[in-house]
Amino acid sequence: MQIEVDDKLRLFSICLSKGFHYWNLTQLSDFLGTADTISETEDAEFLSASEAVKKLEESWLNEMLAPELLSPQTELVDCLLEQTKNMEENLMAISKSDFRFALHRMEVERIRYIVTSYLRIRLEKIEKFLCYLLNNENKRQRNEPSLLTEDELKFAQELSSNTESHLKTLGLRHMPTNMRDINTQKFMIAPNRDSYVFARVKDDAPSVLVSDGTSEGEMEVELLKNSQHLLPYRSIASLVQNNVVNLM
Repeated sequence: MQIEVDDKLRLFSICLSKGFHYWNLTQLSDFLGTADTISETEDAEFLSASEAVKKLEESWLNEMLAPELLSPQTELVDCLLEQTKNMEENLMAISKSDFRFALHRMEVERIRYIVTSYLRIRLEKIEKFLCYLLNNENKRQRNEPSLLTEDELKFAQELSSNTESHLKTLGLRHMPTNMRDINTQKFMIAPNRDSYVFARVKDDAPSVLVSDGTSEGEMEVELLKNSQHLLPYRSIASLVQNNVVNLM
């Protein structure tokens, strides 16, 4: 059946009862009138949209707190950007004096901020670990997933090329011929994977071995669901990449 005004108000009441945090792209789309019908499949769509935003938040925090560049969430970012773009277009149909406008705008801006911050953090890491990442990319096997998206790889290669050209123009061309070569290995910055991080375990995971700080060796740390730990990043790096452990 068509969504009438009463249906929208009922949906709005349901959303408010769940709390503002649970406003998501699917609910906002329905409330703005982009959905034509109300069906039993909406629950699945609601969970899908909610999980997408939640996963984005987790990826954002993990990327922010991890000492190294993590696997890109390209599909998730593209999907949410497309959805927020559609939401922006739908907002044009609502008067700014309508009480719904501020709620919709706030949620869209929240998601847009997280996406922008996530991408900016990745670019900052690429700039910091430029030589290290490009070196690893050159050594990567074809069947191995890349830590860089196509756009990020292009950005890194152009940045490396421009930096090298700038150094040559600025000073290297004035130096003896035997001193003009740039050895990136000498000033390559690598992530400190031994730095300590706070982590929360999402699901039961295999125990990890951590140095006990003495000459006796290592101790075993059990990673139980919902437990929190302060551990060397290296010991849980693979678990973070596989979304079993979240940084906090």
